[in-house]
Amino acid sequence: MITRRTVLRGMMGGSAFALGLPLLEPMLNTSGTALAQGAGLAKRYGLFFWGGGLPWSSRHKQAAQSGNPDPKDIPEPDLWTPTTTGKGFQLTEYMQPLARHKGNFSVVTGLEPHTMIPTTPVGQGDGHMRGVCVTLTGDKIKTEGFDHDPHILAVNRPTLDQFVAKHPEFYTDGAPFFKSLELGVSKAVLHDYGTWLAVSHNGPDSLNIPVRDPQAFFDHVFAVKPDLAEATRRTSVLDVVLEDIRQLQPKLGARDKQRLEEHLTHVSEIERRLKLAQAACTNPAAPVGAFDGEKQNMAKLDMLGDILVAALRCDMTRVFSIALTTSASVMPMNAAGEVDGPGAIQMHDALHAGNREVVLQCTKFHMMAFANFLDKLTAEVDVNGQTLLDSSCILGTSEYGEGYTHSNKETPVVIAGKAGGALDPDWHVRDEGGNYSRAHLTVLRALGINEPSFGFNGGETSDVLPFLKA
Repeated sequence: MITRRTVLRGMMGGSAFALGLPLLEPMLNTSGTALAQGAGLAKRYGLFFWGGGLPWSSRHKQAAQSGNPDPKDIPEPDLWTPTTTGKGFQLTEYMQPLARHKGNFSVVTGLEPHTMIPTTPVGQGDGHMRGVCVTLTGDKIKTEGFDHDPHILAVNRPTLDQFVAKHPEFYTDGAPFFKSLELGVSKAVLHDYGTWLAVSHNGPDSLNIPVRDPQAFFDHVFAVKPDLAEATRRTSVLDVVLEDIRQLQPKLGARDKQRLEEHLTHVSEIERRLKLAQAACTNPAAPVGAFDGEKQNMAKLDMLGDILVAALRCDMTRVFSIALTTSASVMPMNAAGEVDGPGAIQMHDALHAGNREVVLQCTKFHMMAFANFLDKLTAEVDVNGQTLLDSSCILGTSEYGEGYTHSNKETPVVIAGKAGGALDPDWHVRDEGGNYSRAHLTVLRALGINEPSFGFNGGETSDVLPFLKA
């Protein structure tokens, strides 16, 4: 029997190094339905966050801010909400990038925060600020220290990813090397502090800063020094665990030997791609890092996703967050859908200027990026025949419904994956004015965390969504 926490060990530059393994047959019980030690097979939780919400429509009825008209006075169509509810819904125009994953996700529309809004200090009902705290934590803004005009705020409690990662009912077979991993893509942030910078928080004023550089993320996960000059000379991380590989191979059947080889090849390919990217940075006369510019955001997500999948495959973590863009996104986009293309303006400015075409293009980009990441999870199959997406519960969301008037109505919710069979996907649930924390509680229950309710300060709920299996 090989335990799930078995790693390959070696030394690099005088430092100990460990490489995790994929799920192999000797780690399972005889039926392949659980680990040999009796614990259930791993479930994984991920947050996929984008800033700015959705294109405004007549559904977003809220008092105007900053002199903008109420969207109900502008008869814009709703291009997001499906026209049918229940199982097997029809995708709408701006869900089309997710079409290849139809049957592997559900959509919930109409949800909004139900938390109280304190009267002092003023401004705690601001859509950006209230919305990001509710979608990430299920609670209101931390009132102490709040200042609306300079956008200073903090969350009241841990974000859902940290609630999951530290809950005693989640890592029941022992914590992996990383309880959670935090990634980011766009570097264009409204402010470099608080919820404007990070979507993962341990609690008030305790941020988990997302790693936005693929090389730094690779080094963080695989314990390799990031120095570029050394990178061209160093020994491959695989070389330092060769002896452990030799000792492990006789214990494996033909199928597991193939899986181990595929895993090691995948890690080697990531190293190769990173070295190529580094070389490209240093050769031009005026070098720009391969993933530095906003135009590289999709390529950056692709690279970060490969590294994350490697970490998930070898069970180095089961919890992660991806901030494609953060709250009040200032990623530049033009009306042709080009990130930082000719005539591009920041999404936040486009929202307040009423430039709906740019916002529509941003929405397409967000969903394309989400679909591309889901591609990676569906392409990876565990020894039990499940894909990483099958074993995962991925919450896709934003800080509010739309940014033209900072409306918290119609906050988007996409829940992808099957959580090891706990979720029945391909639903559209319409709950107009419903409590956003229904999504939180559904995620927790799907992951095997049996909280009786979730939500705080007026946002409490014990209701789950109907695609959670009993």
